[in-house]
Amino acid sequence: MAAVIPLGDRVRRRHAPWVTVALIAAEIAAFVALVRLPSAAQAAAVEEWALVPSALTPLFAGDVTAASQVVRLWSSLFLHSGLLHLLGNLLFLWVFGRTVEGAMGSARFFAFFALSGAIAGLVHTIMSAASTVPTVGASGAISGVMGAYLGLHPKAKVRSLVVLVVLPLVFDVPAALWLLAWLALQLLEGARAMAAGPGGGAVGVAWWAHVGGFGAGLLLHRFFLGGGRRASRSS
Repeated sequence: MAAVIPLGDRVRRRHAPWVTVALIAAEIAAFVALVRLPSAAQAAAVEEWALVPSALTPLFAGDVTAASQVVRLWSSLFLHSGLLHLLGNLLFLWVFGRTVEGAMGSARFFAFFALSGAIAGLVHTIMSAASTVPTVGASGAISGVMGAYLGLHPKAKVRSLVVLVVLPLVFDVPAALWLLAWLALQLLEGARAMAAGPGGGAVGVAWWAHVGGFGAGLLLHRFFLGGGRRASRSS
């Protein structure tokens, strides 16, 4: 069994990634605030702010009473199911977010992150319309950042820790290979979960949110670049 963990990249950045750092700090602060609550209060907070597909789905049929659920597309990004869930997401955000923020600028990157998270939540809702399971985590929005990274720097090198059984090795992996392999895994697991029916696949993993966020990031990132950057990419 092998595990591949991103550690950084070789892309030079001109500006400090203030929004990436602020998002990481906000995620940590929200997690600490949640775990400091009594168990009953933690459960109530998750129930109030997590994304629940079955509660949002009626809005697609014109039921405006479900409009209040829309805010959960963003509030759910700041809830995590445990420390490993949080740290994994923050590692990916740090590795890929700094470079994408550098290309977009801080304000546009923040808007892009929020849009990617919302689209990821909507795709998850569409693919799991009847689910009553609360969905939490920033992985959908971070998947959007990863999709943008692929569009911006497909030939960049991603420094990666590869653990083969118990032997750790560090390699530079081409970004296109790294990210497309990751996307293929999400598609495979998402299809496997659908084939297995309710309860199939890894419990609690919103595979299609990852796919939706990644696709949104890959397709939409160019609209969040500065004018000079867009011109240089289209020439």
